[in-house]
Amino acid sequence: MGSKWEGAGLLAATTIGAGIFTLPYMTVRAGWGTAFFYLVILSALLIYAHGLYARTLNISGQTTLTGAAGKYLGPMGAALGVLAVVGGLLLTLLVYIILATRFISVLLPAINPAFIAIGFWFLGSLPIFLNTRRLSWLETLGVAAMALIIVIIAVGANDLSLIFKSPAATGEIFLPFGHLLFALAAWTAVPPILELEKKNRQASIAWGTVISAILYAIFILAIVGSASLITPDTLSGLTAWPGWKVILLIIFGLFAIWTSYVPIGREAMGELHKNLPVTQRFSGVLVIGLPIIFFLLGATNVVAIVGLAGGIFVALQYILIAWVGRKAAGPSLYTWLIVPAFLLGMVYEIYNFVIH
Repeated sequence: MGSKWEGAGLLAATTIGAGIFTLPYMTVRAGWGTAFFYLVILSALLIYAHGLYARTLNISGQTTLTGAAGKYLGPMGAALGVLAVVGGLLLTLLVYIILATRFISVLLPAINPAFIAIGFWFLGSLPIFLNTRRLSWLETLGVAAMALIIVIIAVGANDLSLIFKSPAATGEIFLPFGHLLFALAAWTAVPPILELEKKNRQASIAWGTVISAILYAIFILAIVGSASLITPDTLSGLTAWPGWKVILLIIFGLFAIWTSYVPIGREAMGELHKNLPVTQRFSGVLVIGLPIIFFLLGATNVVAIVGLAGGIFVALQYILIAWVGRKAAGPSLYTWLIVPAFLLGMVYEIYNFVIH
């Protein structure tokens, strides 16, 4: 039986990912107060949601969200679960391709970004296509790379006065919703925490989320204290840094993205194959092919896509958690108060995506 800190580390490792790279840009656009308000509120809501999800899985005997949705909401609930989960995962893969392309373009500006994207996509997709088993040690190394990025940037934040000189906020009060929800989402860590913990699971969930939120706050402050230009992908804006340090950060960032790309692709493929009447090969083709097709068709606005993934698909995942939790464990505060807020955020993201 593990301690609460093992479970907290597992949840933090699941939480911290590529979503971190858009947070500084989102913060200076929305304003410090707005961004940190969402960071605190969404962290609290997700601690509650993950606890509710843990209770639901215990009561239902299921091990996945789509399984619980199918049991309590029927075929339509299961289908909605597949849409929410797979749609969010595919957009996450697209975000990874965009970020990797931008990072490599800083190192190799003479190469066409489309060729860079195809190269990264091929290297990321090959293990999925070959049907290799999940390598958890790669994910661990990816988390270590993300931690190194945060440490290096925090140490390099040598002009904290830039924090107070950041551009005036645009007043986009809903902007942080999708980005922070995308960055903080970690409900997929709940089933393994249930296997690891018997008594300390709620403490693990709470501490894992709090640790992630603190690291995000440090990252945001350090980036704004390091760069006079805040870019949507963060690392390409650190032009005032020594070249070797920028290269080092980009290498760490690419490694963290690549190590996450494989398990996310495998998870999306498994969801499709398990829940839809399609072969494993066909589900693999869809998961591998759709993100790069979207990229080549022009879906390269990382800020808009992260907002879409978090504000619509991740929000829908948590609405499903609330809905299924209400069926399994009875009405809760999360159901009655939080679901309307998530629906409002979804409406904003759909409006923002269509209009802009």
